[in-house]
Formats: sequence, structure tokens, C-alpha cells
Amino acid sequence: MTAVVLTTDLLGSRLAALTAWLAEWRAVWTGRAFMEQPVAWEADLPDLAGWLRDRSLDEIEAHEAAPHRHPDAPALLVCWAERSAALTALPSLGEPPPGVPAPRRLSTRKWAQIQSFAASVDRLEPASLIDWCAGKGHLGRTLGQTLGRRVHAVERDPHLCEVGQSLARRAGVEMAFTVADVLLDPLDELVLPGRSIVALHACGDLGTRALTLGAARNCAAIALSGCCFHRLSQPTYTPLSSGARALDFHLSRDQLRLPASAEVVASRRMRRLRRREMRFRLVVDYLLRQQSGVDRYRTLKSVPECWTNGSLPEFVAAISVRDSLGLSPTATDLRRAETWATERARVSRALGMTRAAFRRPLELWVTLDRALFLAEQGWSVRLGTFCPTTVTPRNTLILAGTSPRSASRSRSSDRPRPAR
Repeated sequence: MTAVVLTTDLLGSRLAALTAWLAEWRAVWTGRAFMEQPVAWEADLPDLAGWLRDRSLDEIEAHEAAPHRHPDAPALLVCWAERSAALTALPSLGEPPPGVPAPRRLSTRKWAQIQSFAASVDRLEPASLIDWCAGKGHLGRTLGQTLGRRVHAVERDPHLCEVGQSLARRAGVEMAFTVADVLLDPLDELVLPGRSIVALHACGDLGTRALTLGAARNCAAIALSGCCFHRLSQPTYTPLSSGARALDFHLSRDQLRLPASAEVVASRRMRRLRRREMRFRLVVDYLLRQQSGVDRYRTLKSVPECWTNGSLPEFVAAISVRDSLGLSPTATDLRRAETWATERARVSRALGMTRAAFRRPLELWVTLDRALFLAEQGWSVRLGTFCPTTVTPRNTLILAGTSPRSASRSRSSDRPRPAR
């Protein structure tokens, strides 16, 4: 698919089609079998629910990420997968990067993301760069080397800034670090006309801030890859574009966690720990139901990984003390609870397979809103991917350049504006 500049109309029509489909099946992708069984949609789709409930644990393990590929998959699962693929198809915005070895203490997968991102933004405006939420500045340093640009890195952790500055000096890259919180600080001396913002995996509000501030300050260009869209300061995502607001479609923080639940690149260890924690939490759930006589799931706060690594009795004791639950189960109670929890977890995962087709559409909904926001203000916008999902499932990229009318205002200076 060819990467083209997307007009406001094209972005708006794509967003409207995606919204209509997500709204049609909202009960399916918002249903949480882990918390409630039966799930509300089961009454409307009894055949699908029955088929899913009959799946063995081995079948679930094999097809959880792509249930439509099961040899006996119901037609509806296949239909959802095909519609999802059509609505979320994006062009590639760059060529595969050269196989340059990763720097020390940087994972191969992270380095592949940086290289792919850099290869996709090599046509940015000839301006100095702002490495947004830079960490140690691996992205900015790479772009500084490949594009020969001055780099301004912003990062709130002073230690990471110190390390990043040292790495930049060693690499011979002209790079200056600013210690600042991009959500709280004004950044008046950093985000200036004529500079370009680059942001690789800016989580939630961090990505929104990059777009809104970059647009308000007439930056030359913005290259943004979003991530963790549920990390919001508000309980509900607030659309940026007037086109998205007109659709009156609302997404909560909890609903936006769904894209992040994909296990495309999760290690075997991480998957094992997630399954174990799910079972342990359901054991606590069973014990609380028995204790209270109320057959309803009780939400529990997150737990340290070390608790999941321990034994089941230790997990129950730790969470009981922390949350003042008053649980003191016998060995028999625990065996009964674990039997219930194991089956409950299997059914939860089976019914949850319906949500697989909606992960990418939810992520793209936010991405389209962001792209449309820039297009509505006259920016030229390209939307695509910078790497395969096997490198990272969060692979969308917005490439935006200022319009001719704003370019005349923004190219003139890369210096701090005079005080008024």
C-alpha cells in the first residue's frame, strides 16, 4: 500500500467507519468474562458463546491471539477478523533498517524499533529535533547521527539525562538534555517554531501533549508513535479533533487497556506469570464470595511480581493483610478455591477471545483522532506503520508537516523568541 498524504475528509471517513463498527459490537469488546459470567453478550450470541466455552486449554493457548484461525472457528469470528483487518490496514512508512548491532545494554528488540522509526522519519523537515520523553536519548542520538541534526532531548529523570548526555558526547552528537516534566512544565525554551518533535512510544497523555503543544507552537514537523493509550489523567479519553467529537463515541481508560493486553511480543515467562496471577486472583475472588455471601467480583489493586512468584497460600495471606480482607482459608478451602479458579480462568480466557479482533481498531481510533486533529489545522499528515508487529504491536506512526501558511511563520527561527 502506498503511503499518501491523508486529507481531512479521508481521515474523517475512516474514523466514522471504524466508529460505526466498534459501536455495533461494543457489548462484545467491553464484556469482561474475568469479572462477570455469563457475559452480557452471551444471551445475544448463544452459539458463539457455547463454542467458546467448549474450547480446551490447549486450544485457547494456540488460538487466543487469533481465534479466527481455529479450524472450526464460527463464521462470526472470521467476519470480525476480516473487518478489523480492512478497517485498520495501514501503509508502511519506511524501509527495513540495516542490521546494525545494538549498542551495549540496549535490547535487540528496542534497537530494532529505534532503527525502524529512524528509517521512517528520515525525510523530516531540515530542522533541529526534540526527542520527546527521551530517556537516555537513544532515539535522538540515532537521528542526530543519521540526519546530522542538533537534538534537544527532554526527560524528567535527571539521572537518565546525565547518562544520555554522556552517551551523546561519546557518539559525537550535538545533543542537549532538558530536565522537565512535559505534562507540567511550559517548555517555552524548548518547543519552538522550526523544530521537529519525534516521539517513540509516548504513552497516553504524553503523546497528546506532544501533538497539542507542537501544533500550538508551529513546530516544523511531528513524528509520533503512541503507546499505552489508557495512561490518561482523566477517566475517559477526550478526543482532539472536531470530527471525532462529532461522532459522540466515548472510550474509558479501562476500555483502552485492551490494545495493551496483546501478547505478541510477551516472553514465555511473562505469559506464565500472567496466567498464574489470573488464577491466584480468582482464588481470592472465590474466597471473598464465600466469605461475604455476595456472588460478585471484587476489584483488587495491582500486586508486586514477587507475590505471584510465591506460593498460593503466601499470595492469599499477603493480599489479605494489605487490603484488610480478613481471609484465613484452610488447606481444604484453598483446594476448593483453586479448582473453581482454574475452570473460571479457562472460561474467562475462552470468552475473552472475542475481544482479539477489536484491539487494533481501538488503538487506531485514537491514532486517527490525533491525525485528524492535525489535518483539521492544515497540517499535511501521513499515517502508517514504522515496523512489523513482530517487532512491536505498537507500530503506528503519525508523520505530520506544517501547512504552507504556517510554514512561512515557523521556518524563520530556531532561536528562543524575544520576551515581550
